[in-house]
Amino acid sequence: MQEDPTPQHEWLHRLVGEWSYSMSCPMGPEGAMVETAGRETFTKLGELWVRGELVGEFPGGLSVTGLMTLGFCPRTSRYIGNWIGTPSSHMFVYSGDREGDVLTLDCEGPSFADPNKIVPYQDVIEFQGDVRILRSQTRGEDGAWKEFMRSEFRRI
Repeated sequence: MQEDPTPQHEWLHRLVGEWSYSMSCPMGPEGAMVETAGRETFTKLGELWVRGELVGEFPGGLSVTGLMTLGFCPRTSRYIGNWIGTPSSHMFVYSGDREGDVLTLDCEGPSFADPNKIVPYQDVIEFQGDVRILRSQTRGEDGAWKEFMRSEFRRI
């Protein structure tokens, strides 16, 4: 069965290319921001999927390689995909929606406070002109989303 790409797939093609990134996380003493950097390459897998490979550092000097796949399912009208990376054995499975240039991907994963507890997360991808922002956030006990990582990507 061969499916034709939709406008949603074409929107994902905007990710294709070489990117450099800077990332900030509140992980230093007293929650001070820690900055890291790296590179990411997105390629198309046919016309229906994109695949990104990120290589860089996470706060604390941890070398990281991460793989992201993203697509769109016309039957459910949802963006779908996953993320895996060298620092974790957990696969984050995405399902999300897009409004304009903002794609919000819901997933679940281990809690920072208790790795045996699974909590909701979101990765939010936003295009702002030539810059792409990735915000990662988790839902707190109070039900509010709390950002814990922000990355800014620029085309190379």
